[in-house]
Amino acid sequence: MSASDLTVYITAQRAAGFADSAIRKTLLAKGWPAHDIDEALGTRIAPVPTTRLARPAHNGAKVTLTLTLVAITAVYALWQVFGTNTSSAASLANTTQPSQQQPASQPQTTQAATEPSSSPSSASPASSGATTHSTSPASAAPPKPKGQYVDGNYTGSVADAYYGYVQVQAIIQGGKITDVKFLQYPSSHSTSVYINSQAMPYLTQEAIQAQSANINGVSGATATSQAFAQSLYSALAKAKA
Repeated sequence: MSASDLTVYITAQRAAGFADSAIRKTLLAKGWPAHDIDEALGTRIAPVPTTRLARPAHNGAKVTLTLTLVAITAVYALWQVFGTNTSSAASLANTTQPSQQQPASQPQTTQAATEPSSSPSSASPASSGATTHSTSPASAAPPKPKGQYVDGNYTGSVADAYYGYVQVQAIIQGGKITDVKFLQYPSSHSTSVYINSQAMPYLTQEAIQAQSANINGVSGATATSQAFAQSLYSALAKAKA
């Protein structure tokens, strides 16, 4: 790189925004002598003069725009004054016209009001007779029995409990479940007899509290609980009121 190239390089780095100290450090790292760098840094290329374009004067346009706005404002003010007066006069004329025609319509209103006065007296005998016939004691419906079930004993279907079968009978009194009897339950093994003897009272109590077959099963007697609910459901289906 010659001295002229060095000057061009420094000028380009300055234009890019680098400081002289940074440019000098970079050139020293590249092996340039310090006096050549300092001499080139001291030489600044005179900037090329630029000619400014004269801005067109907008004074005339501004004056024209101002005059236009003033004219619009004046026209709007005149419209507010004369337009309001015109609309007020028109509304006053519309208000006075119905008042002149009012006396002519009064006789019709009087006739329309007097004509219906005779109709209630003629219709009163018929309406009083209809009221007399509608209030008959025989039309009152008998009260429904309370409770969601019909009283009686209802036997459910036989349900499989894996180790045997379960069948129950629902006792309904006063429209409610009062007891559930086991007609069958798994009893072929001593273990089944022991488990079911513990589970059956709980299942019966659950059914009486729930008043339905939606019960909580007994832990350790899952198969018996499911078969109990199935048989009880079929029995209550027969007892539905």
